[in-house]
This record gives sequence, structure tokens and C-alpha cells, in this order.
Amino acid sequence: MAETNVSKLPLSIQGEQGDAAGGWFQMDQDDVDAYVDRSPDGVLICRERGRHWWPTIREAGIVFSDVDESSGLFIRRLECKSCNLAVRKEWWEAVRRGKATRYYPVTSSLEYREGPEGERYLGPQGRGHMTARQVRESLASTVLAGQSPAAMRKAIKRERNAAT
Repeated sequence: MAETNVSKLPLSIQGEQGDAAGGWFQMDQDDVDAYVDRSPDGVLICRERGRHWWPTIREAGIVFSDVDESSGLFIRRLECKSCNLAVRKEWWEAVRRGKATRYYPVTSSLEYREGPEGERYLGPQGRGHMTARQVRESLASTVLAGQSPAAMRKAIKRERNAAT
């Protein structure tokens, strides 16, 4: 396992318990940079946002692809519109109320698959968790590479003075 560069701030009670149990730890920034460099834009959009972009019922309709044999619940699958690597599996119940039938979502799960070029949404196993903030930091650092912070400050001041 790679050494983690965890902040020196005190942990919460839950953080201390998780750390003592060998649980969650943050991925090293070098590993995040390597992941960002090799990942397609759609994956990075989901990672930067911190969530997937599921189609709405109005967009995708409500089409059930299967029936759960043990529970009789309808199964619906949705693919993330951005990364195309995450599939949300939903279980729905149909309840008859008088003359009308109501459909209720019961539960859902998330499945990840590998893309056609071997791309993956999840980071390498055993390297820790990657946060949306780490991905944003990596993307910003890559875009701004080679630019001097001092030169950027001067340019911003010039633009601000020219506008007034």
C-alpha cells in the first residue's frame, strides 16, 4: 500500500474509529494525477462532479429489463450519461390501489464495468479513496502547468484596472 499524505488536522471520532479499523484512507495525489492523465473526459466529469449523471424518467422512459425471481420486483437499469461505465440497477414494486397501479422504487445498487479501451471508473485497488476535490486539484494543476502564479496575479490586476 502506498503511504498516504493525510492532512495533519485532528480526526473526528468516526475518523479515528475508521483509521483504527484500517478503513478509509485517501489516495496519494501522485496516484490521482496518474489516474486523471489516463482517464477519458466522461469519467473525469463524473469524478470532478462527485456523482453520476443518470437519465431522468422523462428522458429514458421507464422500461423494466427483468423481474427479480425471489421478490417479484421489477428491475430497471440505467447507464450514466457521462462516463458510460456506471450502471444503476433499480428494483421497483407495483402496488394495486383500487383501479390504479402505483410504482414505487424500493432499492438500487451501483455496478461498474470496464470500457472498450480498458478504462475504469474506479481507481486502482489498494491505493485508497479518490475524492472529487483531489480530481479537481489534479485537473486545475494540469491546465495551469507552466503558468506563474505571480504572472497570473499581475494579469488579473491589469484586466481589472483596464475594466475600470
